[in-house]
Amino acid sequence: MLSFVNETTTNAYYASTGNQEQRYLNDALQAIDNAHRRNIETRRDKARISLISGVDTLEVRDDEMQIEVVTVEIPTSPYKAQTTMVPPVTATMAVSFQTKPDTIKEFTLNCQQKYAFMIVTNHLDGENQLHTDTSDNQLLMCVPDCGGTGKSQLIRAITNITTHKNQGQALNKIIVDLVTLPGPVEVVSAYVPLSCVKRLDDLLIVRSFEFSSLQVKPSAAQLEELKRLDTIAKNTRKRFPSIL
Repeated sequence: MLSFVNETTTNAYYASTGNQEQRYLNDALQAIDNAHRRNIETRRDKARISLISGVDTLEVRDDEMQIEVVTVEIPTSPYKAQTTMVPPVTATMAVSFQTKPDTIKEFTLNCQQKYAFMIVTNHLDGENQLHTDTSDNQLLMCVPDCGGTGKSQLIRAITNITTHKNQGQALNKIIVDLVTLPGPVEVVSAYVPLSCVKRLDDLLIVRSFEFSSLQVKPSAAQLEELKRLDTIAKNTRKRFPSIL
């Protein structure tokens, strides 16, 4: 009985001792493994930095293989060689806007239309000595002594020469001669050159519109509008007595 107790106690003692030693052994192996992993990561980072920088500062131990830096150029796109062979630009071609004579010829302007066209373009170029206003209130259009299709043709020519300056925006200032060629005309034709004006306050009328030229009897609203245009025309003559 006593021998059985001693054997049991001895086995339990060795079992507990073995478990403790196994635990210590596992902890030691885990610590060694962690240190080895950190060492590998450190060596790997140093090797990557050495390859990127091109400076060989990596220490090589006797039991390791030295890593050589690759110096061969990696081939790229086949179009790279073609683009590098393009010769440099040695000459340039100037692109000019359409000139005034070109526009006059293109739209076949008559003498009166040509005169009005030159007035407009001279104002745009700052060649009018009588003009002292700011650029925002600059005269941009003048249509004297032509009407009907002639006036529309002139407007198209002026729009063509000033497209690059206005970029399709409404004009700030406009002078219009509402006196048309002999013959009846409807009220709507008088508003053809007025469609590009931002505000009617910016409108200058050279001469009043003749009621007798209307093809149909104007309505009360049309008469009020024509009277208002007559008032603007009278104010224009007062403001520009030297040129009207």
